Amino acid sequence: MKKAARLLAFFFVSLLALSAVATAIFVVQNRTQLERLLLMMASTAENVSEASSAKAPRILFVGNSFTFCNMTPNTVSKIAASLTKERPLVMQLVFPSYSLEDHYKKGRYQSLLREQKFDYVVFQEQSHRSLTGTASTIEYGQKMAELARQAGAKVFLFEIWADRNQGDDQRRIDSNALLVADKIGAQLVRIGDAFFYTRSRFPDIELYAADGHHPSQYGSYLASCVLFQSLYKRASIGAPVKVDCDFAFFNSPVIVVAPEIAKKLQTIAGFISQSQ
Repeated sequence: MKKAARLLAFFFVSLLALSAVATAIFVVQNRTQLERLLLMMASTAENVSEASSAKAPRILFVGNSFTFCNMTPNTVSKIAASLTKERPLVMQLVFPSYSLEDHYKKGRYQSLLREQKFDYVVFQEQSHRSLTGTASTIEYGQKMAELARQAGAKVFLFEIWADRNQGDDQRRIDSNALLVADKIGAQLVRIGDAFFYTRSRFPDIELYAADGHHPSQYGSYLASCVLFQSLYKRASIGAPVKVDCDFAFFNSPVIVVAPEIAKKLQTIAGFISQSQ
């Protein structure tokens, strides 16, 4: 019996050891793919950061890939923690290609406002609707903005940018964004204008990903600086140039910007925000 028990124990220990080795080999061989999967999960997770104190601001982002690409809400949180020494509570509702109408009809936005108190809510409309029309954006933006205000939050509108090869569209996007912000009672966050200004003054700074539509790391960093300045009413000068993602046991850099370029983007964010 003792010999059988020892053999059985040896079998299970060997099985566990082999499983651990196999898992380690799998992780090493597929590390890049696993990191991408974890980053995608982190990019769209509802909870971005916990408040460092009861007095820290509470921010909700509502949008799509323009917001979650390169984890813009996470970057805003890290900039705030660095410059104000107070980490905000940040949550997000972000799904690929979602419009404000989609968010309203899904219902999770309404639930979150009931479950959690927010000081600021940031809306980002679908790129197609931001360019071609405002009726739906105004209709659902008004409904969502009213709910936010009833819950005690101030409303902001994330102005998007024109595609890399469609720069002339920015004027129409700006006009639509101004109209929507006025109709729904939101403060306009002029990210699209910051993109346009940067491209005209510093064409060597690549703000776009390879598809010419979504933001590069530099584009998301610029958007984050403009958002921070609009939400906090203070400059983003001195913001960190390397931003990590902390997700469960996983930690990885998401944005790394050369210091000299970061300073230019921080300065542009301040100029655009102050010229409203």
